[in-house]
Amino acid sequence: MTIELRDVTMKNYFDVLNLDVKEYQKQFIATNAISLAEAYVYTKNGDFVAPLAVYDNDAIIGFVMLAYDKKIGIINGNYLLFRFMIDKHFQDQGYFKPIMDKVLDYVRTAPAGLGNKLWLSYEPENKHARSCYLSYGFKETGEIFENEVVAIYDLTIEKNKEKKMNIYDQLQAVEDRYEELGELLSDPDVVSDTKRFMELSKEEASTRDTVTTYREYKQVLQNIVDAEEMIKESGGDADLEEMAKQELKDAKAEKKKSTKKN
Repeated sequence: MTIELRDVTMKNYFDVLNLDVKEYQKQFIATNAISLAEAYVYTKNGDFVAPLAVYDNDAIIGFVMLAYDKKIGIINGNYLLFRFMIDKHFQDQGYFKPIMDKVLDYVRTAPAGLGNKLWLSYEPENKHARSCYLSYGFKETGEIFENEVVAIYDLTIEKNKEKKMNIYDQLQAVEDRYEELGELLSDPDVVSDTKRFMELSKEEASTRDTVTTYREYKQVLQNIVDAEEMIKESGGDADLEEMAKQELKDAKAEKKKSTKKN
């Protein structure tokens, strides 16, 4: 796998236009034709926008579009990942991370000026995109931009430094993806596509044990919170306080046991 970002030119723009996502993804992303049109308009307006074709060796596999945010969005003086798509024929093949690595390499060259952050947004319903970006290291800000959730990547992280994403954020992303898979596997369009149904079923099965363990751990944490709250609200009732303390002790022991197991 040799990933490269190349300019969109007269030689390859038809190839870019012919790239496509899966049917259910079309509700979440503009076509590449619209993206190229937007790039033209924004550029004529004086903005920096870079539409880039994604290649693995000489095979075109996707498309990304970056902008330097001066007046386009909400993080002025930083970069915006305007578009990110992998062609349907190349999805589920491990391309997301290496393409994102190349996107960060490109942004760190400061093609339009220095920036400390890369931001993007996605629709709340697009759980797969959310899972991918959070797993990579993006952090949601809590902001909503044009009805989409905003997430930011800190560009000051050293290029070759291992991503120090909190393990629980990673597990939450896995759980989000697991829930999305459950919804997809009940989608009539997916059920009628035997190959896709089998691929998603296999992915769901591969994460089931992890999700089950994570959910058990979250329940243990909630039990600790509940027990601590019960102690505070015992109101001098010795029996109730003693019961709550025992539950807290048991919950903390279960937490320690779960942590060692994982």
